[in-house]
Amino acid sequence: MIIYLIPFISALIGWFTNFIAVKMLFHPREPVGWGMFKIQGIFPKRQLQIAENLGKVVATELLSTTELKDKLLKPDNIKAVHNSIALRLHQYLSEVLPQKYPVVALIVSGKTKDKVLDEVMREIYNITPGVIDELMEKVDQSVDIEAMVTEKVGNFPASRLEDLLQKLLQKEFRFIEWVGAILGFLIGCIQLLLLYSQGQLAPFVLPF
Repeated sequence: MIIYLIPFISALIGWFTNFIAVKMLFHPREPVGWGMFKIQGIFPKRQLQIAENLGKVVATELLSTTELKDKLLKPDNIKAVHNSIALRLHQYLSEVLPQKYPVVALIVSGKTKDKVLDEVMREIYNITPGVIDELMEKVDQSVDIEAMVTEKVGNFPASRLEDLLQKLLQKEFRFIEWVGAILGFLIGCIQLLLLYSQGQLAPFVLPF
């Protein structure tokens, strides 16, 4: 009778094996062992290497200054910036200027104010691409995205990293564990079939 428990025992072994494998992604956080034989979780052990690779990917594939500049120079973004500037200039000429410089406000009023606003916005429109180019060049020279990401990920606490990945991949980790159980059960069933086909196992008869 006990031999018929092989599929269930195999399922338990498969689940437990994958459960341990998932845990060993993060544990032990510090190297443990004896002599040359040491064990450490994959993520803690390779955190610096992962950080370096992630930094390169982010800097070259996900967040380059060239792509940022291209997005900033899109017509819709330029228009949104100009609209915001025009609104603030109009508020300044209508509200701030009369309070600070009443005499100037008397001169710059009505059609004159509109003309000044149009001239200023026209000049802003002309210089915007060049200003963005200069700004992105300074950002490119002063901000090392690869080094910044590498440092942040490399110094990230292992416990916090585990919490984040557990929240993000909790269902996937459970799926891996159950896959181990299902495969173990199927392997156990195959073992029973092989034993039965070889005549080493009597047919199972229910006791009723």
